[in-house]
Amino acid sequence: MDGKSLTFGEYIKQLRKSRELTVQKVADYLGMSKGNIGDIERDNRPPFKEERMGLFIEFLKLTDEEAAKLYELAGKYKGKVSYDIRGIYADGEIGELASIARRISKEVSEPEPEWKRKIREREAEKERGKAGGGDES
Repeated sequence: MDGKSLTFGEYIKQLRKSRELTVQKVADYLGMSKGNIGDIERDNRPPFKEERMGLFIEFLKLTDEEAAKLYELAGKYKGKVSYDIRGIYADGEIGELASIARRISKEVSEPEPEWKRKIREREAEKERGKAGGGDES
């Protein structure tokens, strides 16, 4: 993608094509027009609202990872927290810590702040657990 970030529209088009679905089939399932789906794929319209996002995920049988990426890209497009983590982000200590991390990330000039390293280490541990069967008993 020429080094630029993948957009929501590009991603849904990629997902649709990987499942060999036409724009019309997706539009019919979501109760939208073919033109509206095309506009979303070209990023000329905003991402689906939450209900249609769920239908899209269901229709294309997206994996958890694909769905998470879809929500993330929708959130980036809208400049908001994605639907799937909005409740967590808004409530409690996790949300507060996420807000702090977000503010700090804008203030820190070092290439990889410590909190980012910790998150990457934690994700790597989770992946190692999955690869090893995740059974540590």
